[in-house]
Amino acid sequence: MDVETTRIPATQQTPTPSYEVRKDAGEFIQLSADVRRLRWSLNGPLATSLQVMKDRWIDPDPDAAPPEPYCQQAAAADDDGTITSWHAVAQSPFTEPKVSSVTIYVDPLEDWEWQWLEMNEPYPNDPDGSCAVGERPVDKEVRLEVKAAGEFLTIHDYVSAVHPLLMGLRGDLLAALALMDGQDDPFSPETRLMAACSWPNVIGVECEQDWIRQHTKPA
Repeated sequence: MDVETTRIPATQQTPTPSYEVRKDAGEFIQLSADVRRLRWSLNGPLATSLQVMKDRWIDPDPDAAPPEPYCQQAAAADDDGTITSWHAVAQSPFTEPKVSSVTIYVDPLEDWEWQWLEMNEPYPNDPDGSCAVGERPVDKEVRLEVKAAGEFLTIHDYVSAVHPLLMGLRGDLLAALALMDGQDDPFSPETRLMAACSWPNVIGVECEQDWIRQHTKPA
């Protein structure tokens, strides 16, 4: 029996759904394995802030191979500027299964006001809250829709959009993280921060020493 097949042109293929569409359909969407290899600092420009580890763990062995740079820059052959190249994981999908976009929130800022209210709950001898520490962080929640530049959302699409967002929020992040640590004043501006990808729609931020402790390979 002859079977007739029809080739669907690329322009007519079903587009990649967004994270929200997949989630609403009951699909389980997780970060790709390559995302978990990122060592992502929030202390400077994107080009110098990312490294790619062998896997998701920091190897404490002093003889272990160091992480690879996410960005490499070299002088152009004609000495006219520089040539920038990105690590191969830049084009890896951000999620499995692939998505076309995702709307994220910044974890420390999401609960900042709630944390402040918990710490500044009025006491019997301070009914008007006059002893509250610092200014109440109102409307500090952040949302950002990260869209794919191509067929699906890549790691580079994500970090290119999220890194400048987080760098612009460093002041709020230092204050929110300090409050979570039980401190009244924000951490010093020199405090080194790390981005922590936990779920596709959540970006965490931690102090560097905490991130390293959590990501060092168990003995």
